[in-house]
Amino acid sequence: MIQLGIADGPAREIRADDATDLYFNALDAIVSGDVSTWAAAAVETAAGLWGRALSTAKVPAGVPAGPRLLNEMGRDLAIKGEAVYLLDVDFDGRLRLRRARSTDVWGDDEPSTWHYRLTLQGPRTTRTVVAPAGRVVHVRYATEAHSPQRGIPPIQYAHLTGKLIRNLETAIGDEAGGTVANLIALPAGHSNPTKLAARISEAKGKTLLPETTAGGWDMGKDAAPRKDFVPARLGANPPAALVALRQHVESSILGCFGIAAPLGPEGRTDGTAAREAARRLWSLTVQPLADLIAEELSRVLERPVRLDHSQPAGTADIAARARAVHVLVESGIDKDRAMQIVGWE
Repeated sequence: MIQLGIADGPAREIRADDATDLYFNALDAIVSGDVSTWAAAAVETAAGLWGRALSTAKVPAGVPAGPRLLNEMGRDLAIKGEAVYLLDVDFDGRLRLRRARSTDVWGDDEPSTWHYRLTLQGPRTTRTVVAPAGRVVHVRYATEAHSPQRGIPPIQYAHLTGKLIRNLETAIGDEAGGTVANLIALPAGHSNPTKLAARISEAKGKTLLPETTAGGWDMGKDAAPRKDFVPARLGANPPAALVALRQHVESSILGCFGIAAPLGPEGRTDGTAAREAARRLWSLTVQPLADLIAEELSRVLERPVRLDHSQPAGTADIAARARAVHVLVESGIDKDRAMQIVGWE
């Protein structure tokens, strides 16, 4: 039976959890100007895809999980490695899942004995609730044996690649953040180098007039130099190797999240490869994640729950399934049985 209300638990010292650490790390990154690994575009691409894909699930009646909540869960699993929700009742007596901002867990090696201290955040209020495991939906992407209560995101297992993408993003960002200007050289004596340096730093795409260097520091001809009065571009020029490496690393990061390269921002391939990548995403990434969420919902709600993605997944390889049904029927298998084999029940 589902027990609602505040549960008593053993007293203990409260510490900041990993979600809170991530929050303060983000603030430190903003202050210091550093780029956090999880803030890289590849990670946001993966988190957005997980969230949007999970939000398309067909949810059984009576389960307090809709597209918004499933989208939140998908993003939390991708970025933090876990999604934590308190099962509660609203003023109308309906079951609701309330998202926890931070958590603290204690108990022994049996998860059913765990207790949670959850911080629930509102626009202007913060509420702390102590609840048993039976009232907490705690979905984890992965765990370590020494810390079973802590979810770990994919990027943490690939922290070296994450560090590489962070450094590449920073390097290209520094390159793109430099001064942009057009330079037109004038004959000697027509510009002030000191004033020019100050103007370059504030150029913002303007045209500047530096002194010509065609005279070779007073040695050689400076009459009618070939390159004077031809604008020279001053601005971002990242090496091609750096840009290509970033694209390759981005594909590796997406691979950690179960997203094949053809579905990434730089995916350039034919339709067959894209359809196969989409099929693999639905069958090997989205549905397993949905099963993890459904398992937790089943445990807390004490009823079988299945999140069905068969309809959107089926559109990814509808042509292949149709061909498979045709071949099976021609081989003598009943049509209804053939449709069941390919997942069209």
